[in-house]
Amino acid sequence: MYINVFTKNAFQEAGIEVVNIPVESLQKPLLYSTGIHPWDIQENKIDVLEESFFITAAEKSCIAIGECGLDKSFEKNYGLQVKLFIQQVKTANLLKKPLIIYAFKAWKEIADLLNTHKNKVPVIVLFDSIPESIDQLKELKNYYIAFNKHICLENETAIHWIKNTSSKKILFYNTDESVSIKEIYQASADILKIDVQTLQHQILENFYKAFMLEKLPL
Repeated sequence: MYINVFTKNAFQEAGIEVVNIPVESLQKPLLYSTGIHPWDIQENKIDVLEESFFITAAEKSCIAIGECGLDKSFEKNYGLQVKLFIQQVKTANLLKKPLIIYAFKAWKEIADLLNTHKNKVPVIVLFDSIPESIDQLKELKNYYIAFNKHICLENETAIHWIKNTSSKKILFYNTDESVSIKEIYQASADILKIDVQTLQHQILENFYKAFMLEKLPL
């Protein structure tokens, strides 16, 4: 079985797909994640966003909170970003659902906030949000890292990270129609020098642990 833990569109190419939807979305996939991304914050819509988030996040088919996080390039609303991120961390812990984190030049701040607010749920980091500095690999060692098409493109950073990430912390995602989740699995198996079936078994186990599930809520 192939598992895609984050996609914007239902490609229907994997046995399990977690589709990311806006908090206000009326269309609900079988399994989805939702959160207030820093880019989506509009000061004149905060009340609506918060209300929609609480409703959508609490639904059974929502199995993760995110993407949520901090983006320091948006300095004007950074304080509001922090407030909403803390709110989402607390909600994730209350609902016992993992966090899918987005960060831009704010990994230290995110790690500090997760510690300060005693986060107990798993944290999933998408490869596109990985810190530029490979030195920060140690800081993320307790997080799940989800790899994408960059594995197929033989991206040096992606290869370094997957080789140095515990096999129990690896996940995969795909948001690009030009590559399939199967190709990402195969390229990863080749890099790790294991067969695809062994990798599939490990990722299935990782998925249930990362998403705090005993079975799918279908």
